[in-house]
Amino acid sequence: AHAYEATWDMLTFNQKQVLLALSRENPEEAQKLFSSKLLEKYSLNYGSSIRRTLESLINKDLIDKEKGNYTIIDVVFKKWLLKLNKD
Repeated sequence: AHAYEATWDMLTFNQKQVLLALSRENPEEAQKLFSSKLLEKYSLNYGSSIRRTLESLINKDLIDKEKGNYTIIDVVFKKWLLKLNKD
């Protein structure tokens, strides 16, 4: 858990919000990160900033993109995020 906290503390606001969206939303909804509904729900800006955020999370090996779908690589980290959301 400490490693997750350290990782979390180093992330930007947008990176945190994207991870929360990917952990909270069902897989089909999470792929709609560019929809106005999800952008508003997670206080994200539209466009290139989301693309940069996704790319940065891929580069940090926190998420992966396969067949156009973004997923959190570490299942335990995803569960930690879900627990974090409830606190």
